Amino acid sequence: MTLKEWLVNRMGKEAVYKNGAVALLLALTIGTGFLSYFHPIRTLPLPVFLLNYAIWTPLFHLVVTGFALQPYRHFTASHKLGAALFYILFSLYLVWSLRGPQPYLADNHVLVRLFVYTSMFAACITICLCLVSMITRVAPGVRSGAPAGRILLYAIPGMIVGAVYLAAFYPAIMSYDSLIQWGQIQSGMFDDSHPAVHTWFMAALTFVWNSPAIVAITQILIMSLVFGYGAYSFERWGAPLWLIILSLLILWANPVQGFFGITLWKDIMYSTMLFWFTIQLLHIIFSKGDWLKHPGHFLCFLLSGAGIMFFRHNGFPVLIGMTVVLALVYRLRLVRMYAAVAILIALRVIVTGPVYQALHVVPADANEAWGVPAQQVAAVLQQGGTVSASQKEFINQVLPLEVWRQKYNPYSVNPIKFDPRYNRTFLYAHKQEYFRTWLALCLQNPAIAATSYLKQASLVYKITPYPDSQMYTTPAAITHKSMAAHYHLKATPLSTPLHEKLRQVWVRLNTGTSSIIWRPALYTSITILALFIAVVRGNLRVVLAALPLFLNTAAVAVALPAQDVRYLYANILTTFIFFLAAFLHKEAAPISQLT
Repeated sequence: MTLKEWLVNRMGKEAVYKNGAVALLLALTIGTGFLSYFHPIRTLPLPVFLLNYAIWTPLFHLVVTGFALQPYRHFTASHKLGAALFYILFSLYLVWSLRGPQPYLADNHVLVRLFVYTSMFAACITICLCLVSMITRVAPGVRSGAPAGRILLYAIPGMIVGAVYLAAFYPAIMSYDSLIQWGQIQSGMFDDSHPAVHTWFMAALTFVWNSPAIVAITQILIMSLVFGYGAYSFERWGAPLWLIILSLLILWANPVQGFFGITLWKDIMYSTMLFWFTIQLLHIIFSKGDWLKHPGHFLCFLLSGAGIMFFRHNGFPVLIGMTVVLALVYRLRLVRMYAAVAILIALRVIVTGPVYQALHVVPADANEAWGVPAQQVAAVLQQGGTVSASQKEFINQVLPLEVWRQKYNPYSVNPIKFDPRYNRTFLYAHKQEYFRTWLALCLQNPAIAATSYLKQASLVYKITPYPDSQMYTTPAAITHKSMAAHYHLKATPLSTPLHEKLRQVWVRLNTGTSSIIWRPALYTSITILALFIAVVRGNLRVVLAALPLFLNTAAVAVALPAQDVRYLYANILTTFIFFLAAFLHKEAAPISQLT
């Protein structure tokens, strides 16, 4: 039945026309407020208004006719209340997260500003209602025993895109951190500040070819195969085939994916492993643990878990946190998974203990995780907060007070922690007193401390960045020329026209509103809405598979040193997973019968 037939049968033609008039009225009012939220309407051309109203009218029509409320008709009263609460809270978050500079509203009456914000809130609820209603009406595909060869077929787009970007930025994209790890590979002296296991992974590849290109090629191949495996899994779970293909093409068409795919950072492989791990977690949850009975599956789980655990320092608490939560939910029904995690813990003890000692690995600098406290201390000093004489005396021994004030950057702790006068020796010797002083300063200056944290962590939750925000994406080059030259590294594009074209794309995506494509919060918002749709469909278990993603996000939020997108690259990748999961039928399991 078409939407028009449904409306006529339900309400009659006269009611349909009346509802259409109401929808148009809402579009004219709320649609205008929506435009005002992002741009002064006085300067907008007429076609923008017409297009805006043309989009909003049918959306409001879906709401006023009740079509957008159909997914909840069988909900209990408590479930309806829960859904309403989600829409309210999520829409409030979107209003906050999407808010950019609005100087044009400053001189307006308070009622005008209230109208604009209320319109934006109503618009967010309307969009979400319509998206949920339309997606839940898409019929799931048929579960199939697709051959494993499909993984290679699905991997082809990634290999093609990777080859294009590698040709443009050959031998790879490398920043200062990349060059530090490359220097360790060449010297054989390893430092765990950049996880040593990831450096060893790259070092092993250089035995084949001592060039950054071999690492970039390997990353492309692994990512392509892992994403191909994800697409293959969703085909077997019954996601619509056309949607799988479309999602995969969108994933690889995103320039973020192309640039990051050939950038030599630990975060790229870590995020890829988290993606793979999440797919496997869905297999485990859907099959209630039976999927791990296959020895090959058990080995793959160990590999992806090891990648999470070793490729970034916050990976281990993510793994442990996920295991604890699943143990509380499933208790003894996931014994094989607990056994795999126990093996991984034992492996970590061995590697970070005797193996590190035998290879003389320098321990990581603990100060790397203390970025937020340093930022809040600096903010209090710079903004003239309440600080006692004894507190000033202590803080001055870590770094001179005037330097704290001069070097404070609301979005990056690097200028402070990399200052040569930053006394790490004193800091480590008086660690407890440092944290007591920090906590006391936060309690004495709660507003300054809260504002400082919100700016420092804004990459996590803000879709539209703050006006003075600084975001680091990827250098799209080999940086630090003199350092690179020491290792005989130089960017030598295999195709100059391709390099120039993609370099222009990089410039455009790093300026103006186009930079939103890099913002992890955009993808996190899509994931949250997709998870809600999965719950509406009755697939509550899918939410458990998002544990690694949200635990990783939380770990980054409490120790974010700077506005580097790579720290939350996993949020971008796993959007593919949870978007497709929103289209799965409730009975996507058991998968064990298909493998």
